[in-house]
Amino acid sequence: MRRSTHYETLGLKPTATEGEVKAAYRRIALRHHPDRNPDPASTRLFMEATEAYDVLIDGPERRRYDVGLEAEDRRTAEREAEAKRQTEADARVRRARSASTAPSASKTATPGSNASTPPRTGAPVPTQLARLSMLFSRGLYAEAEKLADEIVRIAPREALPYAVRGDLARQRGKMDEAARQYSLAIQMDPRNPTYLRRYEEVLERAQIHAGDKGGARLDPNDRGGLSLLALLGVSLLGAAYLILSPERADLKLGPLGDWSIGLVAMLFLGGVASGACLAVGDLLDRLDAYAAGRLGPTVALGLIALVSFPAAAILYVLLGLLQRGFNLTTSRLLAAVASVVLLLAVASALSSAQAPLVSVLLWGGNLAYLGALCGWAVADSLRR
Repeated sequence: MRRSTHYETLGLKPTATEGEVKAAYRRIALRHHPDRNPDPASTRLFMEATEAYDVLIDGPERRRYDVGLEAEDRRTAEREAEAKRQTEADARVRRARSASTAPSASKTATPGSNASTPPRTGAPVPTQLARLSMLFSRGLYAEAEKLADEIVRIAPREALPYAVRGDLARQRGKMDEAARQYSLAIQMDPRNPTYLRRYEEVLERAQIHAGDKGGARLDPNDRGGLSLLALLGVSLLGAAYLILSPERADLKLGPLGDWSIGLVAMLFLGGVASGACLAVGDLLDRLDAYAAGRLGPTVALGLIALVSFPAAAILYVLLGLLQRGFNLTTSRLLAAVASVVLLLAVASALSSAQAPLVSVLLWGGNLAYLGALCGWAVADSLRR
């Protein structure tokens, strides 16, 4: 007989809030506490309720418990489905054996006509898993997603395709779907710390659980809006400096024109502000979210942006169209850097002592994107 879950012990639904957990435990304690009711059955019920309360009142512990419950329910469903499939397979074998005793059966039978013969699934699963890792690491997301779906269909107990689905959903900003896929990956591979870490991160981003311990937190939408306002303020200050500063364009950069030291500094600092503000506002994912021994897409694009930011942006758009999907974090960072560069380029054009507009537009993003990666890295290291 299956043991009651902690939710059943307290008479709650899995969606119960922290207040409902406290109220349910209080009701049981008032009635079954050993000081009030010496009956051994009441004592046992009180101890079970206390154990349930300790787990459900703790946010991280409750999430781990919920993942375990989901895994148990899934295993039960799989066992029932497997038993059903086995029963059907046995019935098909019996029918085939009965048919083989008829004279006509031996004449009409053809190789592979046995109904119990499993369908061909192409390459072996380990080979497909290796190919899935290769496709995802190379940024071929559309093909990786299609292959992950195929592997889930033929081998639903493999963890990697669920993790890849979670990574893809996370890149697209679909945190609820990412959490669901990571949860499935954990069920298939409970000892994998990477899947558990990513699952907890997207749960926090999606705000699925109801509040953390330690007091009220700023709503994520409000925090994102404030971070964008802070970025706008910093950018306007940089633009005002370029317009009002008496600094001369002392840096001779050949075909790039003459730039001032202040312009170089404002471009880099504007980029730093872009990365830091977006990260603090939870508008960027973790810098190492998809590391796994390779460069993340945003950092990899930075290598091209160091040579030419416009070329990096165009390449990103083309790859996104080919793969039928864009990385939300990369898109936001590119948009923020482009906006800062445009504002500073206009401010530079308004000052006769600064660089030409076209020169800043073409090459200013190189500095700003590098600064954005630095600001993102610093802010990310300070996030919980």
